[in-house]
Parts: sequence; C-alpha cells; structure tokens
Amino acid sequence: MFHKGDELIAGYRLEAFLGRGQFGDVWRTSAPGGTAAALKFIDLSDKQGLKEFRGIQRVKEVRHANLMPITALWMLDDDGKVLSDNILESYDRDKQDVAIERTLTVDEMPEQPQAQWLVVAMLLGTKSLLDRLQENQAEGRPGIAADELLTYMADAAKGIDFLNTKQHDLGEGPAAIQHCDIKPANMMLVGDSVVICDFGLARMLGDAAATATGMVGSPAYMAPECISRKPSTATDQYSLAVTYVELRLGRLPFEDESYMGVLEAHRTGNLDLSGLPEPEQDVIRRATRVEPTERFASCAEMVQALRDAARATDAVTAAPQRRRITSIVIASLIVTLIGVGLVNLLWPTPAAPSTQDDPPVLASNPKEQSITLRFVPADAVVEIDGKAMKLDDKGRVTLQVELNRSPKIMARHGEESSLSERTFTLEQLQAQNFTIELQRTGASYVRSALAKYAAGDVTEAVSEYRKAIGRDADLASPTPISLGKHSAAVRALLISADGNWLASASDDGTCRVWQLGDTPQSEAVVLDNHGGEPLECLAIDSGSRWLATGGWDDRVVMRSLRADALTTLTAVAEHGGDVLEAAFSADGKWLVSASLDAKLRLWPLEKDSVLPDPTILLLGEKENDDVDCEMFALSHDGRWLVAIDVAHGLHRWDLLAADISGSRKLLASPGFRVKRCMVRPSTTELIMVGEAGAAAVLDFGADSGLPVALAGGADDFESLAMDAAGETLLAGTSSGLLHCWRRQDGQFEAAFRLDKHIKPVVDIAVTADGAWALSGGWDKTAFLWYLSDAESAASPLQMSGHGKRLHAVVIDPVGRWCATGSEDGEVLLWDLPRCQLIQRATEGLQPHGDPRMAWLPSLQRR
Repeated sequence: MFHKGDELIAGYRLEAFLGRGQFGDVWRTSAPGGTAAALKFIDLSDKQGLKEFRGIQRVKEVRHANLMPITALWMLDDDGKVLSDNILESYDRDKQDVAIERTLTVDEMPEQPQAQWLVVAMLLGTKSLLDRLQENQAEGRPGIAADELLTYMADAAKGIDFLNTKQHDLGEGPAAIQHCDIKPANMMLVGDSVVICDFGLARMLGDAAATATGMVGSPAYMAPECISRKPSTATDQYSLAVTYVELRLGRLPFEDESYMGVLEAHRTGNLDLSGLPEPEQDVIRRATRVEPTERFASCAEMVQALRDAARATDAVTAAPQRRRITSIVIASLIVTLIGVGLVNLLWPTPAAPSTQDDPPVLASNPKEQSITLRFVPADAVVEIDGKAMKLDDKGRVTLQVELNRSPKIMARHGEESSLSERTFTLEQLQAQNFTIELQRTGASYVRSALAKYAAGDVTEAVSEYRKAIGRDADLASPTPISLGKHSAAVRALLISADGNWLASASDDGTCRVWQLGDTPQSEAVVLDNHGGEPLECLAIDSGSRWLATGGWDDRVVMRSLRADALTTLTAVAEHGGDVLEAAFSADGKWLVSASLDAKLRLWPLEKDSVLPDPTILLLGEKENDDVDCEMFALSHDGRWLVAIDVAHGLHRWDLLAADISGSRKLLASPGFRVKRCMVRPSTTELIMVGEAGAAAVLDFGADSGLPVALAGGADDFESLAMDAAGETLLAGTSSGLLHCWRRQDGQFEAAFRLDKHIKPVVDIAVTADGAWALSGGWDKTAFLWYLSDAESAASPLQMSGHGKRLHAVVIDPVGRWCATGSEDGEVLLWDLPRCQLIQRATEGLQPHGDPRMAWLPSLQRR
C-alpha cells in the first residue's frame, strides 16, 4: 500500500523502506523541520496488530534515555487517510469491531470510520545490534569484541531495569513492565547509545505475574517461563543473556536449532555456551537459570558480572596471547571461503584427532607455512586457487600457504547453488582447529521434505521441514504466486477436476483462465463475453471439458476447456434476468442455470457448437407465478435436481424422467432462510445452513421426509463445504467462527468450532480426503486447517497476502494447489503440499489464540 514518495501524514514523506519486523513495516521518512524519523505501519485488521497497539499503549508514556521514545501516533483508514484523534483515544478492537459484527447481520453493519493502520513515529536509529554483528562477521570476526559489546549491554541493561522496576503507574497502580522480546534486532544504536524498541509484547507485572494468552517472545531468546505463558520479573534478563551469547560468538546457544530443539533447550536449561571463556559461561548460566528467582537481581548486576569475568579472562590469557600474537604476525593469513551448493557456513566445532594416515599435502616451499584444513562433510568438493583438492576420508587436506598471500577456497556439497562469502584470519582458523563445516541450506531441506511428503512419509517430511526452518526461518511463512489482478472483485474460483485449469470470475465482467500443472502459467487467458457486466457464477464439468460463466448480462457463456479452443465461443444461453447460478450435472448430460426470471433451465450437453433449446423448470404453479430460485444443487449421480425458492420452498425434479418439468415435487420446507446448500455425495441428503445459525439435513429422496436439525449457533452461516466422501462438513459464519461436523453412526455430529477469523468467513474449500480445509474471510486472511483432531485444528496456518477482503478460495482436487481471490481483484496461487508441511512443522509452536505467525521468522534473529 505504501510507496516511496508518499506523504500520508503531513510533513512526513516516505524515503526508504527499512524492513519488515514482527509487528509491521518500517520506513525512513523526512520529518518536519528538515529532520529524519522512522515511521512504523501496523496493520490493525488482525490480532497481531492489536497486540502491538496494546503494547504501545502500555509504554507510550514511559521515558528513559535507553528506551526508544514514541514521538507521535496516528491512525489511518483503509485508504490511508488520517483519522481523528478521538478514534485513536477510544480505539478498542475487541469492543468496536468484533462486537459489532457478532451482534449485527452483515447487511446491517453501520458505516463508520474504521482504523486500518496504526502509525508510530520514532527516532531514526543508525543500525541494530544485529546489523553491527553482521558488520563484524563481514570483516572476518565471529562476533562483537567483548569491550565494545559490554558497553552496549550496559546501555540496554539501564533501559530494561527501568522498565522492570515496579514504578509505572498507567492507571491501575504501580507495576513493572517486561518487554518480553529482547533480542539484537530490537536493540538500536542511536548515536553511540543503545535504545530498546518494539514493545508489542510488553506485559504489565504487578504483585503477581501476568499470564499471557500465548507463548511470549521470539523462540530463540524466550525464557522458559514464557513458553508456559507466565513471564516473570527476570524474563528480560534471560533474553539479554542469550543476546549477549549470540553477539559475542556470532551464533545462538543451541546445538539443535530446530524449533523443538530450541524450546527444549530453554525448558531444560541446556544452552550451548562453548566458545565463551569459562568465567563468562558461569555468568550466563546464572542469568539463564530455569527458575527465574535464581537469576541476578537486575540486568545491571548481570552486566557487571560479565565485566568482572572479562577482566579475569584477560588477566589469565594476557601473557600467552602476547606470545601467540607474535607468532601469528609472521604468518598472517586471510582465507576467503566461498561455499557453493547446499551450504551455509556455520561456526565449526573442533575436529577430533585423526587415527588415519596423514592427509594429502601440496608441494612444500621454504617461504610457505603448512596448514591442515578439515571439511565437514568429508565428501565436500573443494578448490583452492582454482585447483581441485582431494580430501582424505576424514575430509582433510594439508596445503602450503605463502606467508603474505591469501588463497581462495571454494567448497560445495550436493547439487544446490547457494553462495556464501566469508574471510577468516589464521588466528580464527586456529581457534576452530582449522575445521570448516558446510551445512545444507533451508532450500535443500524443503526439497527433501516435499519429496518425502509426496512419497507418504509424513513424519520424516515434517522433520525435514523443521530443519529447513532452522536454517531459514522465513520458510515458516508461505509465499504465494501472484497471478495478477482483475480490475474489480473476484467473485468465484474453480479448479478443474483434473487439476489442470484454474478459472476466476469477476465483477469486471471477465473470466480468467490459467493452466496449472507442476509449473503454473502466470499469464491468464482473459475471456470477455459479458459486455463488462459483473459475473455471478462459474462452472466446470466433472470431465474437465467445459467452462461456463453467468452474470448480469442475462447470459450463460460456454466454451471448450482446451488450450487450442479456449478463446472460441462454444455457446451462448440467453435468459430473462441476471444469471445467479450455473452448474454441470455429474454425469455430463446437463448444464443447469438459474436466473432472476423465476425459471431454471436445463441445457442438454451435445457436441454441437450451439446448445439446443433448454427445458424450462418453474418454481411456481404456473408460468406467470413470480417465484425466483434462491439456489439449487444436483445429486452426484446426475439424477436429482433440488432447488430452494425465495419463499423457502424446497423443490425436486427427476432428471431421468420422461417429463422432467412434470416430475417436480414440493418437499418439506426447511423452516429458515437457507444461505448455502449442497448434496452429500452418493446420497439424497441435502445439507442446508442459513440465518441465525440454523442448519439441517433433509433426505429429498423420500417424498415425505422432514429436515433433521444440526447443532449450529447464533450467527448467520455464510459458507459451506464438504469432503469428497461426505464425511466432513464445514460452515463459516458472519462472526468469523468455523463449525466442523463429522459423520458418526449415520449422522453428523459437531466436532469442533474454530475461531481464528475475526470477520465473516465467506468461502471454504475441503480436500478430497477431508483432512484439510481452507477458509477465506473479510479479515483479508485465509487459514489452512489440519482437521485430524481439535488440537491440530486449533493451530491453522495463516496465509496472508491480500490487501482487501477475500471472496473466494479453492483447493485443487488432486492436491497440488490452492488459490484465493479478493475484493481488489487479485488471485493468489499457493503450493498446497508446502503449506501443509509448514502447518505441520509449526503446529503447537505458534501463540495459542493468535492467528499470525510473524514471530516464527524471529527464531534465528529477525
């Protein structure tokens, strides 16, 4: 939404995008008076934005030299216009937005200014401590030097201790504040001082620790008590201690960097502090005790203990260091390592003494120094100065290095190509026993996970994908393929039964068609045969042969679903009013359409280029009875057509009868306004959901059958979907709830209710096996649900990418893709197996009750 040069707030012009954090996007801006500032834009349409808003509310009046000051706050509407300060002061998402939608029907919602964005103005920091660490590593150092780092830690400790002191009266008496997300990326350098920023997770702690609704913080830096959702008065100290280790060593203190491995290390206190001098290890061990009361009394006390430890280390190592430096100066060496392939360079562990024969050696020279390098894995392909090197079975090679020359070392492993360039001094190589460890990239783990998943080895696939996230935390968030935009809202999406075609229907009067397969075409075939009038419906037959569209131009347009014939108009079926719905019978014999002329039409499907005259079906007793069809459904055997009229009447026709129109039978009324209906596969059971949470099943095969109620709720149902076997049923409501029923003992029983959406759920799709569901809502979000049990269903994958309300979702019947379409006309395509793996790999690790997963990428650093 935001672009360079925009001036959404008077005097603040966007100059450069600085990055995307856990709670929003940050831009560098010019500011009034010729100064510069940072503006953070927080999306308030989801619960994560609400979390940030509440965090800012807690700390906006808190002032300290080492806490990032909030200089101004604004709220913007969906069009980027600044809202009144009164809305900012009274804003409470839970009361203002959700409550309205749960008590009024969608049509009754009052028009009022809606806050879409919270904009926070802050000082412009020079860089974060994470940036400073990366600068050091680019210069060949593993981390930040102790004396420099301790200065930063002292600044941070002052700000944190000020927050943690029980002295902040924000309306309910004195309380301490825990930041709950201390990490290098949230510690900014402003001038030469460190200031703490990003208060979205801040918790108020009074006499008793507050209990959070979900795990609090970023997993890599998270105190054990936060995993249990109970931050303590020493939570921030724990995170600061982990931050110190990372900035000092250039790595996080975990042997296993998978999500489960990290959380287990926190829970058990089993942090990997190797590489720190023993005195510093002792300090960090105390600061990271599992029991919060056993930690230091304050962060300042911890930092002072680290200073004392550093001095003790210097005193012990000063003399040997002088002797070692003298010898190293003679043969100073910088090695540039370029890791190509499945590799990311990690800080290696010391090599074990070899019991094998001496490693291969290059020709010696009196002016050269001999060094032995060991590569892990041992079958790495290595080149030195462009010459291929043969490693022994331990992965070792000995080479002669000219005293004043820097050889270039290239190493790769596997078929991947991922370039990483680093430089090391001889001193650093000595410190790590001249061992260079190459690790697989996240991308390689993803490929392996997808292959195992396709082969049915789900457990191994999930394990592989967790390793992928450990290498690249961004892989925890799905990335869609944008297929472009209609010029108006997307109303319907369909994927053909063979999985080869995706079609969309839009208010702009066009239908767009993409060929899918393993490599989808990004360019759509645009079909424009409705005179610019909005489309209402879209249909593809079960044999993936025909595509039909209907709209406000009173026509159904049909064409062959073949690449060589797609743009050729096959038939145009005229109606006497807007076409509301169209569908093909499962046996391929009929195209059925309903329009606002009180008629249904049955069009026989033939090979001719033009459809013959249709059979007219009336819902009234005679032709001039003005009874419009609200919706219809076809049985899966192609025999029955069931329709519901605007007066709630239920009609049935036998499509195998000699006189189809004369076979009409009026069935028992459902007794409520039906908003969605469908026939359960291989049965004559009609599932109906409607207003005020009403839901029922009617066996329309029995002339005198009566509707059987299903357990519903109080909110209108807006969407309905079912699996291919008719065993799993889902319906979405106007309040954002998702109801799931499962077939048991011959009837549907309520299984669970899912509450991640905060606005109406307007479309649902279910995989053929009923294991997965995709829902789309007016909160601009789609969720992918794993329906194996209530616990798994409570942790859906959030699929964000749209800037407007979603109107349509669809799942590929063969399980390769899913797609979402929104009010702004955009169609996004998602890799379904990969999304399923992400959900399984992160299940149970996301904050309970929080639909966003933005904290997941922060495992490693961000």
